[in-house]
Amino acid sequence: PALQAESIAVGDSVFLDDEFTATSDSNDGTLRLDGAEVSGDLFVDPASVSNTGQNRLVLDLQSAQVSGDVVLPLEESLAESEQQWRVAVDGLRYPFIPRAGTYHHWLRLLREHTVKYAAQPYQQLAGVYRAAGHDREAREILIAQQRDLRRRGELEGWLRRLLHRLSGAFIGYGHRPFRALGYLAGLCTTTVGLVLLANLFDLAVRAHPNTGPCSIAETIGLGIDTAVPLLKTGSGQRCEIATTNTWGQALYLGNYLLTILGWAFATLFVAGYTGLIRKNT
Repeated sequence: PALQAESIAVGDSVFLDDEFTATSDSNDGTLRLDGAEVSGDLFVDPASVSNTGQNRLVLDLQSAQVSGDVVLPLEESLAESEQQWRVAVDGLRYPFIPRAGTYHHWLRLLREHTVKYAAQPYQQLAGVYRAAGHDREAREILIAQQRDLRRRGELEGWLRRLLHRLSGAFIGYGHRPFRALGYLAGLCTTTVGLVLLANLFDLAVRAHPNTGPCSIAETIGLGIDTAVPLLKTGSGQRCEIATTNTWGQALYLGNYLLTILGWAFATLFVAGYTGLIRKNT
């Protein structure tokens, strides 16, 4: 390494930017500051540091603690650097939102310029944004963490990978639970439309014997009862799906699928809203 300062304690700021340059071919990194404690700010420009080793590791800040600002000019570094440099920031702790770069730049850094996937850098970044009152950005960071986990992390088994992907699609890994309500509303609208269409053409919906024809309101209620299992309008006691023709049989069988989907979306919303399935791995 060009600079080897593991576990160093600095009572002021550290400046490794401006005219500072360093190069190395060590797989341990060009600048090694793992475990360092910096009482002030930390200024590092990754674009001014190079490494020709196998890992391309230019900066090692694992388990380091910075009491002031972390200043990495990522906008310039990510745009100007032509080499595939890497940093190691697993365990890096800092109290404020990093300067000289947006959270989009930091997400790109963690996604494209780290040696391997790690959860802590994402959670650290989300933590300082949440502490500053930026909840939306914090959620975006944690969602990006799960996407990186799916891409580079260890998700063993096809079932776990499938459930992880579905969780992201339907509730944003637990950080966007109201998305499931949108799917549930769409399912309900589709079901009501199908039942109304069937009733309009006298294809699949009929009243129970001796109770008269189903009204529009009762038909809508039957569709809601089918798609939203947590809501019961009572229309199912007056109207039902006829199975005397092909259309009726198809809709009757589809009723089970629609009910299962309704339960699934409702369960996903509750689980996401209460935080039961939010991932921190």
